[in-house]
Amino acid sequence: MKRILTLFCLSISLFINAQDFDITNFDVDLEINADGSFNVTETLDVYFRKEKRGIYREIENIYKINNGTVQIGISNIAVNGHDYNVNNKKDKVIIRIGNPDIYLSGTQQYIISYVIKNGIITYPEHQEFHYDVTGNSWNAPIDKVDFTIKLPKRITLTADDIKVTGGRENQALNIAELRQIDSRTLKGKSLRRLNKNNGITAAIRLPKNYLEVANNEVTYLKQEEKKIYQPWYIALPLALFGLFLSFWRKMRTTGFVSDEEEINLYPPKGLTSAHVGAFVDQTSNTRDIVSLLPYWASEGYIEMKQIGEEIYLYKMNNLPPDFPEYEHIIFNRLFEESEVAKISDLKTKFHSTLSIAQSLLTSEVKLQDYYDPEYIKTFRSWKLVLFPLFMIGLGLVSLIYFKLIFLGIGFFAVALGGFILPLFNLPLTEKGARLKSEIDGFRRFLKDPDEKVLEKVIKEDPSYFDKMFPFAIAFGLEKNFLNKLEPYMTNVPYWYHSDHKNQSFSTFSSGFKPEVIQSAFSSTPHNPSSGGASGGGFSSGSGVGGGGGGSW
Repeated sequence: MKRILTLFCLSISLFINAQDFDITNFDVDLEINADGSFNVTETLDVYFRKEKRGIYREIENIYKINNGTVQIGISNIAVNGHDYNVNNKKDKVIIRIGNPDIYLSGTQQYIISYVIKNGIITYPEHQEFHYDVTGNSWNAPIDKVDFTIKLPKRITLTADDIKVTGGRENQALNIAELRQIDSRTLKGKSLRRLNKNNGITAAIRLPKNYLEVANNEVTYLKQEEKKIYQPWYIALPLALFGLFLSFWRKMRTTGFVSDEEEINLYPPKGLTSAHVGAFVDQTSNTRDIVSLLPYWASEGYIEMKQIGEEIYLYKMNNLPPDFPEYEHIIFNRLFEESEVAKISDLKTKFHSTLSIAQSLLTSEVKLQDYYDPEYIKTFRSWKLVLFPLFMIGLGLVSLIYFKLIFLGIGFFAVALGGFILPLFNLPLTEKGARLKSEIDGFRRFLKDPDEKVLEKVIKEDPSYFDKMFPFAIAFGLEKNFLNKLEPYMTNVPYWYHSDHKNQSFSTFSSGFKPEVIQSAFSSTPHNPSSGGASGGGFSSGSGVGGGGGGSW
């Protein structure tokens, strides 16, 4: 019991060590020498909100690439105007700056200089400078970053030779810029404030023999085998996970039992295909938005024409003002330049509009009391992270303090389960469960309709196809639905035209492809991976140097 109590106390302490400082300015001057080494000077303006002795700077001395490792050399470390000590570890260098007997507050400046060797990576066709300007492991935000890179010889670089990105590790956000100022100088800066654990990475592609460096080989290090003891300790995290699982399952019960044999010929009244599709998936998908097109067409707001593989949309009337905002956003964007929209022209230009509309549609569905508010309050708020973070804390203490390997691995596995379980679909309220039961019955009919029933409903309701086709698209059942209806339909929908000589429902069924529209709506600009800097992959935190730091 005493050991478990100690385990608990130590794990809590891991999460209460707040940094209480901001980096108001991070300035980097970097000079690349002819031999491929870098002279780096970092000037950090730091504001301490509480008294601290100083900061520590961690610089990684290995560069991971292609599942291998390049060993980097860091030397000539100096800090102007402050006491400091250097701790060289296997994978990083730690510079602790400050006097243990002196506390500081307010604005302080730290100027750190060092030399990096073996930092240029050589490829068959070029050399590459690939550097983490700030690092992605700072326990504080960075208000502003400015950096200068000085080259040893004159050279004219193209836009494809220069790359810069930022964000968390392995992200590639457009939050920084880097430009060549003259034949030997490049200057870069951040475009917005960097949050905690966000950084900036720059890459420059250089000619093959520009620098006098040897081929920087990638080495593949074998991990040392470790013995694992006390496997029975796994019972403790399993018991805690069992309690968590039991509580999670209890929170997901609704008390409503649906009739799984029910068949509905029509969808719930008053709901569009987009709304129903987003409800079923608990988030809006591209097909939900695309399903609005045949819905608008059947209501007389647009018409479609297909010429070869190209689809055109013709605006016939404006949407009524009381239609949902997400519908107006899509409709207005389609026809903002002309009353005729060519689907292929929307490629790489429509994705941001689609994202906004999907977000609004998802929000509309979530406001309808379909999902259990108590579950959302517990598992979709900040409370979600409490249990898995506590398990991570116990796992770290088990490994680092008590050296209990099995116990630590068990706690980490429980933490993973604690993160994953709440991401399952939200449990429904009774209202939501009844709606889902009604939709499930309707979906079953669209997927596998009884032929006699289908023939009867089409005779009784000639517009049945026009009403149901949008829902088939939202469910992803359009191909199956068209095949089932083809024996009972002859003419193409009145809102659809094509250049086919003998138009029939069969030609419409084989020619009209909603997936083409989905692809155009969701496509994003292509960023080619070849031709530019970074032969080994490019994202924030993927280069030489970097690391991070904190206060102490």
